[in-house]
Amino acid sequence: MKMTRFLVFGGILMLLLSSLHLGAQADSDAQSAFSAAVERRIMHIQDFEPVPGDIYRLLIDFGSSIGEASNSSAYDLILQEDHTLKLPFIGTMNVQGRSFSDIRSRIITQIEQKVPAVHVDFALRAPALFEVFVFGAVSQSGLIPASSLTRVNEVLQRAGLIPGTSSTRTLELQRNGQKQTLDLFQFSEYARRNQNPFLRPGDQIFVRRAEHQISITGEIAVPGQMEFVPGETLAQIIRYAGGLKPTADTGYITRKRLTPQGTYEIQRIENPDLEDIDLQNGDQIIIPSTAGDSAPVIVHGAVAGKEASGSDLRSLSSTSLALEVSYRPGMSLLTALELVGGPTVFADYERAYYISGDDKTRQPLTDLREIWETRDSSRDFQLHPGDTLVIPMKVLRVFVTGETVLTTGGGRESFQWIEGFTVRDYLDFAGGVNPETGNRNNVGFLQPDGSVERVNLETSVPPGAIIFVQKNGWENFKNFMASDIMTTIGWITTILSATALVINTIDLIIN
Repeated sequence: MKMTRFLVFGGILMLLLSSLHLGAQADSDAQSAFSAAVERRIMHIQDFEPVPGDIYRLLIDFGSSIGEASNSSAYDLILQEDHTLKLPFIGTMNVQGRSFSDIRSRIITQIEQKVPAVHVDFALRAPALFEVFVFGAVSQSGLIPASSLTRVNEVLQRAGLIPGTSSTRTLELQRNGQKQTLDLFQFSEYARRNQNPFLRPGDQIFVRRAEHQISITGEIAVPGQMEFVPGETLAQIIRYAGGLKPTADTGYITRKRLTPQGTYEIQRIENPDLEDIDLQNGDQIIIPSTAGDSAPVIVHGAVAGKEASGSDLRSLSSTSLALEVSYRPGMSLLTALELVGGPTVFADYERAYYISGDDKTRQPLTDLREIWETRDSSRDFQLHPGDTLVIPMKVLRVFVTGETVLTTGGGRESFQWIEGFTVRDYLDFAGGVNPETGNRNNVGFLQPDGSVERVNLETSVPPGAIIFVQKNGWENFKNFMASDIMTTIGWITTILSATALVINTIDLIIN
């Protein structure tokens, strides 16, 4: 019985030792595979510089005699903080500022001179691990894990670039007290590795907001929004976007450019020299097509851009739009307006006009409101390729009255309407609620029938609203004291005087 238990226990122990050996062998195989992959990766990187914390392996094969196993030695070496390696048979070597390929060549040569080795190899077994600080226009600012084989673009992917916001062309790498501007576009398009370097301990990366962007659409290989560097021309941007399609019409382009007033100016540039066309933030470039014979109709100004529901101002654009409508034979004014959702309540009909695509003459559209609202086909007219309709925006205002610092006593102030601004913002414009007479908890929008719709200070304000601040309770009480009570006292005095007169008259009659 004892012998049986002993054999069972021994078998279990052998199985455990075997599994441990297999696990260790698997880990060793995985480590060997990782080391081999790392070695292959840096073997062809001419600019890789070792980083303190890197682990290198020096392998020396001394050969073997006939019938004997190979005699070799492997040494794992850690690159110290002072950039030194302690090497067998050589001693301490400072490798700061040298590339890996140069260091490897020097070590192998010196070892072969010192010992009778059949083969010598020097390889990176594991890269140094550290953290770099990424901040600015990214989704996740903070410390990001990296290694000596990590490039800038890799940590930016982990930090999360924000589409349309993060700049990848004006990155700032801060290293050892110095700053370097990086352009990842130059790396991705032209393989300029110095624009996407390996990271080092202590590195910081500042991601700026993209301040120079344009959109390019039409007959272009890769249409969309692109960041540009000041000084670049439209020809360069077109090359960056993959070039023009074979169907591109190079006889003209359309450029929509933002004005200081926040509206778009539509420019048709005939026979453009793309190398000479400058770029400005917010430009919209449209490359036309030769597939059709007709230039588009441009509609610019206070239009919905899409079907807008009812009179809800929040569903309408509060900024001027510039839209292209593909020309169709027989297209009329009403047809074009319907395709862009029609004029909005912000439209200043009195200043609307039309520009002929043929001779560029300008004609006022003084009856545009009636044509649109009545859909009067008798006053509708045909459009032609390249025509432009302009429907300017109204100057949008918000009014403040009641008990504010600037309006106490019956005054009224008006301010430019700004989308997203609240009641609090406009009250601040009016100097704030009058601290003596106003009630900041009793504010509302004055309605056409004279009623007041109560709102709070954080309510968004629509264009044309009249904000009314009512008087506080003490002011109302004083008004009551000054009017109703004094009126009542006057009536009582009158009644007492009349009573005294009646009594005196009765006394005279009796006497």
